[in-house]
Amino acid sequence: MLAKYLTSLVLCFLNSASHSPGQGTSAPWVLKPGGVTRGLASGTWRLDLRNKPAARGSSEAAQLSSRVYGPGEGDLHQSLVLKVHFPTGKVFAFHLSAVSRKGSDLVIHTNATLAGRLDWPPASDTHRPHCTFYLPSPAGPVTVRLEVTRRNGVVATDRYLFVDGIEQLPQDPPPRPIASAQATTVVQTPSVLRAHASPGANGKLEADDGYRGVWYCNQPTQDEYKYKYSGGFATYPQQHAPIAIYCKAVNKTFFVYGGTTARSATDRQELLHMVSYYDHATGLVPRPRILLNKQTGDAHDNPTLQVDDRGHLWVFSSSHGTSRPSYIHRSVRPYDIDEFECVLVTNFSYTQPWFVSGKGFLFLHTRYGGGRDLGIDAARCLFWMTSPDGRQWTPPQMLAGIDRGDYQISWQLSDRVATAFDFHPSPVGLNARANVYYLETGDLGVRWQTVRGERVNLPLTQTENPALAYDSRAERLLVYLKDLNFDRAGRPVILFLTSKGFEPGPRQGPRQWHTLRWTGREWVRRPVTTSDNNYDHGSLYIEADGTWRIIAPTQTSPQPYNPGGEMVMWTSSDEGLTWKLQKQLTRNSPRNHTYARRPVNAHPDFYALWADGHARQPSESFLYFTNQRGDRVWRLPEKMTTEFAKPIPVW
Repeated sequence: MLAKYLTSLVLCFLNSASHSPGQGTSAPWVLKPGGVTRGLASGTWRLDLRNKPAARGSSEAAQLSSRVYGPGEGDLHQSLVLKVHFPTGKVFAFHLSAVSRKGSDLVIHTNATLAGRLDWPPASDTHRPHCTFYLPSPAGPVTVRLEVTRRNGVVATDRYLFVDGIEQLPQDPPPRPIASAQATTVVQTPSVLRAHASPGANGKLEADDGYRGVWYCNQPTQDEYKYKYSGGFATYPQQHAPIAIYCKAVNKTFFVYGGTTARSATDRQELLHMVSYYDHATGLVPRPRILLNKQTGDAHDNPTLQVDDRGHLWVFSSSHGTSRPSYIHRSVRPYDIDEFECVLVTNFSYTQPWFVSGKGFLFLHTRYGGGRDLGIDAARCLFWMTSPDGRQWTPPQMLAGIDRGDYQISWQLSDRVATAFDFHPSPVGLNARANVYYLETGDLGVRWQTVRGERVNLPLTQTENPALAYDSRAERLLVYLKDLNFDRAGRPVILFLTSKGFEPGPRQGPRQWHTLRWTGREWVRRPVTTSDNNYDHGSLYIEADGTWRIIAPTQTSPQPYNPGGEMVMWTSSDEGLTWKLQKQLTRNSPRNHTYARRPVNAHPDFYALWADGHARQPSESFLYFTNQRGDRVWRLPEKMTTEFAKPIPVW
């Protein structure tokens, strides 16, 4: 499969000279690179083909390497440049013979404009496309840039061609057009199908024998807390939403989570994308289905879920950075988890898909280095795409890339989709995350506006901009976004935590939870409670009777000052002015509970979903849910011998 990444091969075609072979003649101009040995430097990475005869062009092309290398190949990572100038339009093409099994990308620019993207995910064997790809090359000066930006990417091309029409290209196999204007061309190859058999040949998913979550850790700290954050991260992170949706038509709450191949704490963790549901009529859950093995233990690759007007489930499978492929899958039948089809293989991170009834998808997500084509150097840039049917997607459009980048959370209210995001200041980056910004759209991204209804010019790249809702840097505080919801008047309320630093432990406390509410005139920030880690995550519920409810791990934890703790329920009857600890949901736990997640249209019997895990060492991890009253907590069965089972009451 060819999905989307970026690697650096740069072709600038400025075809000139009336006597050149490619000009004023229908004879194909074929340029064959002469360097065929991997690892040898090219004689040149630039060809100026203007005003040169065919023999001269072929001779100079022989100095090129047949391979283009990614940044991980040191000095071999170069841009290839061709310059030509034709009086009439041509077709530019190249024949790809091989692509690194580690995966690669090929990004093609014409006249500094992105013309198309090709991408190969990692596979068990070298990709052997043996296919010609083409795109139109306009008359006059043309600059086409092909980049291999993926670190370990390598692409082998055995010839470049300029022709009058595609009928002059090799026809076996048929040549393939490169998608236009920032779209992604996805190519299926047998090696990828073997390496990433998401659904199998017939699309039916394997059923696992129980509910077990992935354990994950990030950034060792060399102290008693072991890691910056770690634990049972089946429902991580907050930048992935939604992961659960109640569907009234079938009275089921469907959900996705990060499962694992591990059967004990010492086993190797491989992330499985799991799909299941809770049947409110029977009180049963089925054996969860394995959508795919993500070929990593990184919980940043966890899935998200959406449901369309017809009841088809859509699973968006993220990637942490650009080194792995991302996927979109669709259930073959409505409200069914047994069989899925793979719709798209590409690359995106931190997925937040929203479906607006009768209109289609608005897909908020992150692209690492995505602003590079716009001269924006942020590491993590916020983007959106839209689709009427989940199959045909618009090119990604950039929302923000402030300083070193941004994280966002989002939620939907009818046709409105709102996002709250931070920014990552230089030179520290994400470990200095700060501020809260807010934007919303009511028309699938055609117009983005502030909370006051002011239209903004995108992308946002400056810290001082009209979307700013809270300036945490004025108080020298970091911001960790948690959730976004709307009050009964439809006004946004943002839940977040502030601290003095990114490291775990009491020194960077207190970790203060806040709500930030738009009153119609101003943003009002109010405290909720405190907890002991930046990555304690909870969800904010705003109910029809005016009750505000937070389910979060804010009580003393089995592993203090690590992510999570004992899960509790807070309520407020005065729009967040005061809060009452309504229920303690878990107690005397051997492992920390964290990342309590709110389903879309949450049913009172399945109100929050989370996982547990030891925060200082690898451990087993189980999944839990509670009801709206908070008077019972159930564990999803970790071992099943039948197709259906009842969740286990544990508190």
